[in-house]
Amino acid sequence: MDTVRIAVVGAGVMGLSTAVCIFKLVPGCSITVISDKFTPETTSDVAAGMLIPPVYPDTPIHKQKQWFKDTFDHLFAIANSAEAKDAGVLLVSGVKGSGGLVLTRRVEDLWELHPSFNIVVNCSGLGSKQLVGDMEIFPVRGQVLKVQAPWVKHFIRDGSGLTYIYPGIANVTLGGTRQKGDWNLSPNAEISKQILSRCCALEPSLRGACDIREKGPRWHIDLQPWAGPARSLDEEALRFLRYISTIQIACDHMSADSLATDSSPTKKPWSVCLDDRFGLAHQIHSKQCRLYSLGLGSDDTRFEVGMANDGCEVHRFDPSVKSAHVLENERLWYHRLSINWRDPHPAVAAQKPYSSTRKLRTILNEFGHHKIDILKADLESAEWKVLENLILEDVLEQIGQLIFEIHLHWPGFEVSGSDSSVVRFWYSLLKELELQDFRLFHSYKDLSKPQIFLRKNIFNASSCYTLSWVNTRWK
Repeated sequence: MDTVRIAVVGAGVMGLSTAVCIFKLVPGCSITVISDKFTPETTSDVAAGMLIPPVYPDTPIHKQKQWFKDTFDHLFAIANSAEAKDAGVLLVSGVKGSGGLVLTRRVEDLWELHPSFNIVVNCSGLGSKQLVGDMEIFPVRGQVLKVQAPWVKHFIRDGSGLTYIYPGIANVTLGGTRQKGDWNLSPNAEISKQILSRCCALEPSLRGACDIREKGPRWHIDLQPWAGPARSLDEEALRFLRYISTIQIACDHMSADSLATDSSPTKKPWSVCLDDRFGLAHQIHSKQCRLYSLGLGSDDTRFEVGMANDGCEVHRFDPSVKSAHVLENERLWYHRLSINWRDPHPAVAAQKPYSSTRKLRTILNEFGHHKIDILKADLESAEWKVLENLILEDVLEQIGQLIFEIHLHWPGFEVSGSDSSVVRFWYSLLKELELQDFRLFHSYKDLSKPQIFLRKNIFNASSCYTLSWVNTRWK
């Protein structure tokens, strides 16, 4: 009997939930979730999930109570389980864990899927207006405000339900609005002021909340103070080299085959930390691990192949790959893409829609990936600007472990200034990692490479080091 091929259009909470339920009801089927947007770019990412009794006036009270009790018991069980730390991404991982595929593309007409699928399930939400001509569907726009007010511990809601204060782990959500027929997805500053005013009427202490204004983009990193009063290369280099050679956190279980124990000059020490406290071992064991490998034409892919064989979903980005996307085996993808610290100019992108250069955040959005367990990079001196971009665009919080090969024989692409200011910039970048709770657990000095530091044979330094960090927020 041929496998039933099912496409679910839409990757919001309804689309992903539907795909998971179909897997349970139709064992052995093939499911592909298709959408032009995945988390965190869907409206489901900011929509609240609430059961409110007055919304169901015709439903008997005893039945409502049973719904609420069943929901509470289910969520409480998750909160007290070993899977609690994965809450929020379970549906995407559930689809992939069952063998489903996730495809990022825009569907203009459901009939275009007919040749490839036996069944097409429409979960496109507002997209149904275009896809199936549903003229009765309309948007209801909501807007909330996030503030830092750790002293607020209780949920507060007015009778209409339009004004509410919901404290969370990291911040407090203030709401809200309910605007029928409004398609605008951009925050409105005036509405934010109105929300804050209404919430302050319920909880006056919110007037002292910080970070009320929207967070603006960062345009540059904060440079660390000079290493010494002379602002010399000696002072900066000694501080930097000491920093990259000092382990900040012990890792008792590193990947056994990654420590460069053989004599092959191409064998790289790509070390990952498998301590239980950081969760990577569990992710690999449950086949929920994702690895991004950024490279420039290297023939040595033993690390990627090994991680794929161990259970990771591996994506290797290399502009020298012949085809745009190649599935080498069940878990190893090759993509003809290179990671840059900026996207192509819009005019260039319009002329070359399939340009092979992207920022990492852009690729994450295009692929519908919210988290990367391991990011490995060997970028031949582009690593400094790429790392700067990851910091400025807050991509680091989506990464569990970083493995970077750094090159010290010259400043790197688009890094300029005196030698001492270049090293200060390098050091400041790595300190930004520490400020975001990344800790260095492995450092490897490559003695097979020229012993050169900024074009000079000084400080007994190698021109190449491989550094491994773990994000200690990932538990």
